[in-house]
Amino acid sequence: MASRVGEYHRERRHLYSIPQATLSDHMWSRVKDYTPVGRKPVLPVEIEKQIVHKCAQAAEMGLGMNKAQVMEKVGHLAKELNLDQNFKNNTPGKDWWYGFKGRNPTVTLRSPEKLTSIRARALNSVKVGEYFLDLKKEMNRLGLNDKPELVWNMDEKGVPLEHTPSKVVAAKSSRTIPGRVSNTRERNTIFRCINARGDRMPPLIIVKGKTQKAVMSYNTADGPVEMRKSAAATSDTGRSKARENNITLLTLPPHTTHYLCPLDRTVFGPLSKNYDRICSEYCQNPGNLVNKITWPGLFRRAFETAFKPENIISGFRSCGIFPWNPLNIPSAAFAPASAFDTNKPDTNEHPLQWVIRKSFETESRVEEVTVVRTKPSAGPKARCITTEITDTVPLNEIQVQSYEQNVIDVPGSPEDPHFMHTLSADVLLPIVDSETREAVESLISLDSSFSETIYEVDSVFQPLSETLSTPCSSTTVDWNA
Repeated sequence: MASRVGEYHRERRHLYSIPQATLSDHMWSRVKDYTPVGRKPVLPVEIEKQIVHKCAQAAEMGLGMNKAQVMEKVGHLAKELNLDQNFKNNTPGKDWWYGFKGRNPTVTLRSPEKLTSIRARALNSVKVGEYFLDLKKEMNRLGLNDKPELVWNMDEKGVPLEHTPSKVVAAKSSRTIPGRVSNTRERNTIFRCINARGDRMPPLIIVKGKTQKAVMSYNTADGPVEMRKSAAATSDTGRSKARENNITLLTLPPHTTHYLCPLDRTVFGPLSKNYDRICSEYCQNPGNLVNKITWPGLFRRAFETAFKPENIISGFRSCGIFPWNPLNIPSAAFAPASAFDTNKPDTNEHPLQWVIRKSFETESRVEEVTVVRTKPSAGPKARCITTEITDTVPLNEIQVQSYEQNVIDVPGSPEDPHFMHTLSADVLLPIVDSETREAVESLISLDSSFSETIYEVDSVFQPLSETLSTPCSSTTVDWNA
């Protein structure tokens, strides 16, 4: 019996090329099942996991380390921990690096994208959060939460006549692959405007030059756009034109458009890639060349491909503009700014979670107000007060009925329509809290005589409590007494 078992094992060992020592170790349980192959790692698994986490965190903050730096730090760490290692010059080699990557598949070498220091510091949770609060206030004030066709985004981009050649299929042994481009490095400025419904305006192209000849050198008939020569324009002119056409302007925080501008997030990228691809395909014919005659037609094709409704709508959604949602900005976007934040909170929540809380707190704080319930009277200084002096109603359900000498009369409850809710500007105290004032303005529209000051309704209790000593069926109160 034993001879047959041994013969079976020998057959399998030769069939699968298993060493005799390895087979014996597993047969006599000298090694555990699923034991990793190879040498034991120099660093414990827990420490390697911490290194992976720290490297990923530093890379997100824009402070990533290259392979040589990581290996150097690992050598110093192994020396400080007195670990058994045979590193040459106390620095791991390529074998350790490949083993480290094999044990941690999430680690890889990446080429960082360019990010200026001013952009890294500008995109922080405080400035971006204040922008989202302002955006929420304006959308509530203008009633745009369900009107995507009225929410627009405008931005500019430079498009060069010299494109970047697209990748081509070539032999691995090729050292250099040429790609034909334009003979000029001139750039044109493109102004684009899109809305949250997916609509777009024809772009405006501004070319280099001070006379009309600069535009006439282009084949404008093939372009989808209006082309103009370079011209100076002031911001005051733009603001005055916006006021004349009932347009409200809201600017993005400086140096944050790479995450807050819909055009930058989902439209400009596809436009550049399609432009490079179309120009590269066009130049495959030796007789073709990208110049001022052919450029408008090539740009039109790239424009039509990139400015699709689904790309535009996705841009407004990913920027948290429409629908309004600050949490659509990824948490990793604020990682570079956290390197400059000395009072960073130790929490795992989204950096803009405080904006959601503050928005809800502001809305709930003005959701209900207490008003005085009175009968209509002839004079503005006298009101008949019933035994039920106060009544609490939702502010967003109040509808102004009439304005009478600094007194706002609004309808009473449906079950008792003869009574009126009255707000008198003569006795109410102004609201000092700007946040509550803004929320009140966004929920109720007062007459022009009340637009400069919003009043705290609860303050009407003080004169009433001093005037009415005991409850009664009716009485007359002189508000200005």
